[in-house]
Amino acid sequence: MLLAYWIYQCLKYKGAFNFGIALAKRQILFLILSEILLFSVLFLLYYLNQDPDTANSFAWQNMFFYFRGVIPVLALTSLDDKTFNFLSDPTWECLVAAFISDYIVLLIITRFKKK
Repeated sequence: MLLAYWIYQCLKYKGAFNFGIALAKRQILFLILSEILLFSVLFLLYYLNQDPDTANSFAWQNMFFYFRGVIPVLALTSLDDKTFNFLSDPTWECLVAAFISDYIVLLIITRFKKK
């Protein structure tokens, strides 16, 4: 739902493209800040609610709330455990994956908008 607003803004945007997507620089900055705010809240809730009886993984706890960041990282870790062994607790990598997936979705929307 977080990305739905920017998809709508991307479809109605009439100005020049910034970074390949149809959004103003201010809107891109607002997207990045809201993504960091959401990640910070989930990260804080994860570390405040650690319970030894449950699975203590940021990805496991936030799989449904932060799926744009968690699902790509978990897919990478399940491909080959030897190659992506450094992602043992992929917390910060989820934020990077969320930025990349947001960019790809908005880039696809922009390309469909051109036609």
